[in-house]
Amino acid sequence: MEGVRGMTSAMAVVYRYCISPGQMATLHQELEMAQHFFDIITLRYKNRYTINIDVEEQLLKRPIPKMTLQPILENTFLHGMVGIESGGTVVIKGHVAADGATIISVSDNGHGIESKTMNNLNEELSDADVINFNKHGESRIGIHNVNSRIRLIFGEEYGIILKSNKPQGLCVIIRLGQSIKLYESQLTDALSLSVFLLHSLNYVKSLSNSFCVIFSTTYNAHGV
Repeated sequence: MEGVRGMTSAMAVVYRYCISPGQMATLHQELEMAQHFFDIITLRYKNRYTINIDVEEQLLKRPIPKMTLQPILENTFLHGMVGIESGGTVVIKGHVAADGATIISVSDNGHGIESKTMNNLNEELSDADVINFNKHGESRIGIHNVNSRIRLIFGEEYGIILKSNKPQGLCVIIRLGQSIKLYESQLTDALSLSVFLLHSLNYVKSLSNSFCVIFSTTYNAHGV
């Protein structure tokens, strides 16, 4: 029962952060939410996984779209590490690139993905318009959503790239701008604003669905 209470509390913190006013946060705030999400995963899967965070201090006050890390971590823990009973590790690193950009990497030692699939995904991510819809005309969620929001905020030279994590697993590299000046100018365009809000609303819906799945399995596991 204590595990259920702890999970409910952690979920509430993440959800309030997600729906709070504004679309941006500092990297420090985003890392705190990543830790809260990991706490949820720990309560659900006990001690199967560990997380290590190594980010340069000068990056902590830099801007990042809210809920950038959570969908990447969700994909890692709920998909990339399925079947791993112990020893699963996620490492979040951050450094300043030579051109001043913020570089965040999220790597794991999970199953990874096939090279062909990775290449196709990277092509989609690099060629995607900021208005990113799937073949059914619906706005994408998950990594595609995060990538679209980053490109809308900072410009098309920023976004997400996937790489293999040697000797196994996946590495998601996030490239962000130093400031949100481009973000402020682009959101004066009504279409850009409406699409940005659509991405955000779809993500809130996705987050709610994910929490329902995690909570229900934990609830049943505790026999409540």
